[in-house]
Amino acid sequence: MLTRRPWSLVVGLLVLAHASTLHAEVVIVGPEQRTKIGLTLYSQENLALVRDVRHVTLPVGDGEIRFTHVPEQLDPRTLALAAAETGPALVVHQQAFRYDLTSERLLARWVGKPVELVETDEQLATKVTTAELLAVGPPPIYRVGDRLLLDHPGRVQLPPLDAELFLTPTVSWMVTSAGAGPRELEASYTTAGFGWEADYTLRLADTKNPTTARLGGWITLRNDTAGGFESAAITLVAGRIHRVHEPTPKRAFAMRAEAAMTADAGGVREEPVLDYHRYALPSEVPLAPHETKQVPLLTADEVRVERVYRVSGPGPYAGPTPEDDEQTLPVEIRLVFSNERGQGIGKPLPAGIVRVEAPAASGTVEFVGEDRIAHTPEGERVELRVGEASDLVAKRRQTDYRQTGMKPYEAEVAVRLTLRNRTDDDTRVQIREPLPGSWKVLESSLEAERVNARTLGFTATVPAKGAVDVTYRVQLGP
Repeated sequence: MLTRRPWSLVVGLLVLAHASTLHAEVVIVGPEQRTKIGLTLYSQENLALVRDVRHVTLPVGDGEIRFTHVPEQLDPRTLALAAAETGPALVVHQQAFRYDLTSERLLARWVGKPVELVETDEQLATKVTTAELLAVGPPPIYRVGDRLLLDHPGRVQLPPLDAELFLTPTVSWMVTSAGAGPRELEASYTTAGFGWEADYTLRLADTKNPTTARLGGWITLRNDTAGGFESAAITLVAGRIHRVHEPTPKRAFAMRAEAAMTADAGGVREEPVLDYHRYALPSEVPLAPHETKQVPLLTADEVRVERVYRVSGPGPYAGPTPEDDEQTLPVEIRLVFSNERGQGIGKPLPAGIVRVEAPAASGTVEFVGEDRIAHTPEGERVELRVGEASDLVAKRRQTDYRQTGMKPYEAEVAVRLTLRNRTDDDTRVQIREPLPGSWKVLESSLEAERVNARTLGFTATVPAKGAVDVTYRVQLGP
């Protein structure tokens, strides 16, 4: 982390700058004078904290320092300037962020000034009308003579302007320096347009009876700004921080699993920060404008996995149902593993997408599904819903509904689930039935499990090439 020396910089934001700064010398500092760049990216956020250190030659007395080519989505309220080393005192009187290269901002600079309205007819003859821009709009409002014109079908030409235009994103400070000479100054700010998340590949060792898998993890870095960073020291913060506004949703990025299987992740260092987890990348990473890049996070070769089949019912509904009112329910395929040291993981897993691969009988490895995981601490269980089974069929029918009390919500419900297995092996299937209010199982063909206050569960073993019926009757109350 870049170290600040507060005794070498006195920051004073004044309402009015000194009169002498109106004619101060302007020192323009481009990205080619950058000596260090540090980025802290936040998961599940469209946010980065930037620490940009540049080499500056300061004049003595009053001056203006400009850092050009900063991210266009910079938040000027977070801007700060600090000296990266000890030196003569530097007082900041004002700071600003300027960027005029958008149609709205450009037009705003010409409000109250003359512009040229250009029209071209079908014979390519051009007509130019001088007008005064009254408002940007939308739509823009112009005055031509004693007429007001709302919008314009042609194009607008902007004559030269006396004031300076900023065609690249620029931050500036009005300062007074106690001494002249070279300095290392650090500009820090937050900006939108950056993000990161984890992307994992879980490759099963076997398809027929998967018990082990290899887990590879990558860190996906995203730069959605027009700013480039040739060699950035990047740290990552995993966890959801509280912000005043809702962050912009992130784009998903898919990395080929073949590359993920060869990840060398030995250098990523993890440490706590407050109640979050901080990851420091072992080397500097170049991030080009509008680039998405991946760096290794982890590799675990012997992860023990369990395949689970689950049928989730819709729950009971009031009233009798016809005999042929039968529903076909999907049989979910779920893969479960634990984040344990004994399996080669044993450290916090950042939130991200886990993509699952499995080998076919021919040896070809195929993509078979994916699921998103939340931040998962060490020792916790990971459960992935990866798809629906093709050779397991579940049919559900509510066979009875009876009101048993004076109040309409006191009733009994009976349900039958029929599970068919088209495979050559016996298969265990979990059944989950949501139940409202208070409930009590009156009878069932299998041992009932109260999964939670609103969920009834069963575990059925379906024989190879066979079927099984699961029936139950429950009493529902308020």
